[in-house]
Amino acid sequence: MLFILEIIFVIVAWNRGWKSMALIPLACVFIIGLFIGLSGATPEAYASAMFFDIIASIVLIWMSVVGKK
Repeated sequence: MLFILEIIFVIVAWNRGWKSMALIPLACVFIIGLFIGLSGATPEAYASAMFFDIIASIVLIWMSVVGKK
């Protein structure tokens, strides 16, 4: 569900003027999640992945609300 919201926020941020910069938070979270999954994930690793996911969501919400000048 959070991934769908992040995609919506990427689309909104893209239309607000951020263009390809809106893809950076989503790409970073994807790469971090990929490395955590490949490294033999523990419950602590899942918690850190969720922390990064929430940070990326906050950044995308900010990009969607503010827009690029």
